[in-house]
Amino acid sequence: MSKRQTRTGVPHLVYQAKTGFQYYLAFPKHFAANPKLPAQIRWALSHDEALARDLAKYLNASFEQFLAKATAQYVELFSDRLLVDLQRFHLEVAEALKFADRVWKVRPSPMKLAHQDLTVAHTRMMSESAERVVLYSHEPGGEIFFALTPTPALVKALGVGFVRFDWPLGTSNHNVASDAARYIYAALDVLETVPPSPGRYSKESPASAAMTLYEYLCHARPDQGRNLMHIPPALPQSRRALHFHLQQANAVHLKLRIIDRALLVQEESGLYVLLIDLDPLCMKAHLRERKSLRIELLTSSIIIAVLMLTFTLQKVDKVLLRYFQEDDHEDPYAQAMQEIGDLVRRMLGSAATTEPMQTIPELRSQSETVAPPQDPGTLTLLNALGSVLPSAQKARLETLFTQPPANERIVLPTCNLKAGLSLAALVKEYEERQIREGAWANPRTRITARARLEGLCELLGGHRQVETLTRAEFNTLRDHLRGYPKNRHRLRATRNQPLSKIISDGKFEPINPRTAKKFFELARALVTYAHDQGYITENIAAGLAFSTKGAEAPRKRTYSPSQIEKLLHGPAYTLTTPPRWRLDDYKFWLPLLGLFTGARLSELCQLRLEDIRQELGVWLISINRSGSKQLKTSDSERLVPIHRQLIESGFLEFHQARLEAVERDGKAPLFDNIRVYGDLSPGHVASRWFLGSSQISRGYLGLCGLGDDGLTYHGLRHTFINQFRRQNLDLAKAKALVGHSDKSTTGGYGDCYPSDVLKDELDKLDFGLGLGHIHYRHYQELQERQGVFNVGRPVGTTFPSVRVAKRHWKTYA
Repeated sequence: MSKRQTRTGVPHLVYQAKTGFQYYLAFPKHFAANPKLPAQIRWALSHDEALARDLAKYLNASFEQFLAKATAQYVELFSDRLLVDLQRFHLEVAEALKFADRVWKVRPSPMKLAHQDLTVAHTRMMSESAERVVLYSHEPGGEIFFALTPTPALVKALGVGFVRFDWPLGTSNHNVASDAARYIYAALDVLETVPPSPGRYSKESPASAAMTLYEYLCHARPDQGRNLMHIPPALPQSRRALHFHLQQANAVHLKLRIIDRALLVQEESGLYVLLIDLDPLCMKAHLRERKSLRIELLTSSIIIAVLMLTFTLQKVDKVLLRYFQEDDHEDPYAQAMQEIGDLVRRMLGSAATTEPMQTIPELRSQSETVAPPQDPGTLTLLNALGSVLPSAQKARLETLFTQPPANERIVLPTCNLKAGLSLAALVKEYEERQIREGAWANPRTRITARARLEGLCELLGGHRQVETLTRAEFNTLRDHLRGYPKNRHRLRATRNQPLSKIISDGKFEPINPRTAKKFFELARALVTYAHDQGYITENIAAGLAFSTKGAEAPRKRTYSPSQIEKLLHGPAYTLTTPPRWRLDDYKFWLPLLGLFTGARLSELCQLRLEDIRQELGVWLISINRSGSKQLKTSDSERLVPIHRQLIESGFLEFHQARLEAVERDGKAPLFDNIRVYGDLSPGHVASRWFLGSSQISRGYLGLCGLGDDGLTYHGLRHTFINQFRRQNLDLAKAKALVGHSDKSTTGGYGDCYPSDVLKDELDKLDFGLGLGHIHYRHYQELQERQGVFNVGRPVGTTFPSVRVAKRHWKTYA
């Protein structure tokens, strides 16, 4: 089996920015010679790196055995059997990935938990901190730890009775540590109270609960755990990876034969031990006096201890069975314990420790008072000072000698929790304010802003209190935004990954610096709002700027005369035979409408037949908000006369034909093949057609020879306005045509321009090109020849298929 080493460090596990982790394996040449078998496989594994690594290791072991038997002769005789094996491997991996999207269906994900109301968690934190030490450091000013003391409900969830678990918070800042502790208490409440999911996953194992706790604890840290190596590499690193491990364990599950009962106990030192009761009936007669064993797990972490119990018990049973039943040994007990000890050390690796857990400082002194000083000199000084000091100062002096000193290692949580001061609550309030004031009236604006605010919350910590944020953190945020992944929520590889990890790994294409600047400006606006509302005393973002120097130039906004000529001589206007792509009506009209109306793509794609009408002898396009239509601003609502070139190209005939096709239903869409998907813009489908979806697929612009020019459909709007300047036409009328408001004092007087006045000015617009070749009837003839277009190829055409048969057997996302 060839070892295809990659930068992931796991053979055959490759990584691609758009598709995430994949398992790539090229089979021997005799596989490629068999038409039933694939030459290679390239299977999507996971967007969770821990799960992807475990899946790849499992597949490597499986294919090692698979290829050992798949000789050339075996392939020739039993290719069907090999396909069955491939199907089995494929289904096992698919099942693991299927569950990967379900792990946070019942309990909130760490990020979603940070957006919830933490008032109850704050109350619990303050109550418990009054009774015991919750936050402490090993030395004054050092890293702060959270001392987790379990409740009976948590013990039940984890299946282990333990005394304490200390979690490093990755900060020495008291306010940040308080926010982290508040979040952890919210996580504990979820673990203790949220019922298990119904149905197939109704019973959660202690290992799953432990891993859930681990991911919550990691999210509480400022680095979200990416700089913390807590769980040894030999154990699962995430909930998704854990489920796959449990699946494999169940698939090969053998009943424990010699172990009768196993109990996990935390000793006084804080380290865990595994107490095992043996079944004497499974042991040789002369060894039956040994009824129990004590195995040191060399860890003080409840999370690691539970995982060790889950994944070592079967191996320990096999070792004991070999020494106490099957073979003869001089000292079976000593040899078995030696091998088990080696097994524990191998699994823990560098995480193994024999040091006891650190003691935490006492919240109060053993006595509430301190004995008064007995030194004669000190007593004389106190009496002398007491006789001359006022009573209030005398009492204060006595307090210094009678009250126990404060322990500098104890960190007291922040006492006050004002409503609306968590970052997540502030974001929600700010969003509601923007919508209420009409700043985010457009749904698309709200969607974009909400996604950006969620990203900011994830980077800064939604559970953080706004007043604890610092200017230094805001500077760090500015640096992180430069590595923010492009299309994060569209790519499967980044959709479910922690944002901080994606940015620190640097594996994905970042957003354009100009887009990152918009993120940062939104963050500044949020902080400014918090300052204006009195939530913070200092505007930590004041004076900070986001430089875009050296950024890649944006797409060109204005088409040159030669580019306009190429566009208007594109395939939609010059084809003589039907193409392989579907001849939708919008593909003929949108380039023309963009050039001769200056309208936005989304405005044109949501037009209804009733929006094309005649008033006072002038044919108009009504761009309005009626029904479910969306406009960018209130000024975007307008009437646009239809340019003479559009009329000469058959636009009115097209409109009439559409009316007849839908039995004169004015509510029917002008273009019938533009679908709207969810909250996406009405122009999303048309934009993908015009621009293409990748560097390889350049869309309609590519077919026109403009795929490498960095143009957009919105550039037609800029070109329309620019043409008014080139011809020295009235720019005030151009503003009215494109829906730009006139902010001057004079512009506030009177109503809009009459339609006939706008029509006269618009018809002067001339790009200086001969457009006699453009008419909708030619396009209609091509549509009729193309016939009904099904997915794959048009019906009735003789085009040969150019699709190459895939040789990697199966793929899935």
